[in-house]
Amino acid sequence: MKKILAIVLSIIMIVSTVPVVLAGATVAEGTAGEGITWVLDSDGTLTISGTGAISTSWYEPPWEEYNDSITSIVVEEGITKVPDTAFVYAENLVTVSLPSTLTYFSGMAFVENFALEEILVAEENTVYKSIDGVLFTKDEKTLVAYPMNKAGEEYTIPASVTAIGEFGFVSNVSLKSLTIPDTVTVLEEYTFAYSKMDTIVFGNGITEIPENCISYSLVSTVIISDSVKTIDSDAFYGSDNLESLIIGSGVETIAMYAFNNPKELSAIHYKGTEEDWKKITIDEPNDAFNNKAVHFFAEDSYKEEKAPTCADGHTEGYFCDECNAYITGEVIAAIDEHAWYNGICDKCGEVCSHIDSNHN
Repeated sequence: MKKILAIVLSIIMIVSTVPVVLAGATVAEGTAGEGITWVLDSDGTLTISGTGAISTSWYEPPWEEYNDSITSIVVEEGITKVPDTAFVYAENLVTVSLPSTLTYFSGMAFVENFALEEILVAEENTVYKSIDGVLFTKDEKTLVAYPMNKAGEEYTIPASVTAIGEFGFVSNVSLKSLTIPDTVTVLEEYTFAYSKMDTIVFGNGITEIPENCISYSLVSTVIISDSVKTIDSDAFYGSDNLESLIIGSGVETIAMYAFNNPKELSAIHYKGTEEDWKKITIDEPNDAFNNKAVHFFAEDSYKEEKAPTCADGHTEGYFCDECNAYITGEVIAAIDEHAWYNGICDKCGEVCSHIDSNHN
C-alpha cells in the first residue's frame, strides 16, 4: 500500500509541473497604439480593445509572431480605425467582427488572409454594414472588402453599389466568376490584384480600369464593356493566364504595360472596326500586347445573347467567325433530339411549335 501511495504521489508531482493551457486562456498579449491592447487566447481569438485608432507597423502588426494561431478577430467597442496591413498574413483567419464605433477600415487590412470567410459588423455602426459576410459602406454604395474564401464560386455585385474599394477582392481564392453591374462607375487600384477568379465581366458604367486593378491575377476571361475609355498602366500587369480578351469599342487609351506578356492569349477580340482600332492610343511598351492578332466585330460575327440549343451544345456567348469558335459561354451536352415535357424541352428550354399537342 505504501508503494502504491508513493507512485500516486510521484505522478501528482510530475503532472503539477506540466503547464496546462485552459480553453480561452491567454497565449499572448500586448499593445497596438496608445490606449489599445490586444490579447490572443488559446482558442485562436485575437481580441483588440481600447479607445481610438489601432496602430501597427507597415506589414508588421504587433501580433505578427502569432499569425498562424489566429482564427478569429474581435475588434471591440471603442476602436475607431483599422489601418492598412493590420491583419496581414494571418492565413488561418476565418472571421472578423467589427464594432459600432468603427469609422475607418482599410481594405488593405486583409492581405493573404486566404481562409477568411466572413466580415461581420455591429448593426449599430453608422459607417459600415455586413451583407452576407461582405463589408459595405452603410449606404451600400461601396463594396469595401470581399472575404477571400467566402463560400460560392460566382458573385454578382448588388445593383446598389457604385464603387468597389481599393483591394476589395485582393487575393481572392474562392470566386471563379464575377459580374459587375452597370451601376458601378468607380474601381480602385489593386481591386482584383492577385485574385484567382477565372472570369470578370465589366458593366457599362465603368469608364476607367485603373493602375494595377487586375495585376498578377489568374483571370483567364475578361470582357471590357463599351463604356470603358481608359485602360491604365499596369492594369493587367502579370496576369499571364489571360486567354480570352474582349475589348469594348469605347476604349481610347491603353497605357504602358497595361497588358504585360499575356502568354496564353492568341487573339484580341475588339467590338469595333479596324479603323476604330487604329485610332486607339496604345502607349509603349506594350510589345507583347501589340504582337497579338486582333479580330474585329463584323456584322453577325458575334452571336451575343444566343440561346442554348440541343443542336450546337453551347450556351449563349460570343462566337468569332475568324477563330471559328466560341469565345465565351459554356459547353452543354448536345443531343440529337429535344426532350419534350409538356411542350418544353427540358434540355434547352425551347418551346415546341406543336405545343398544343402537349408533348410529354
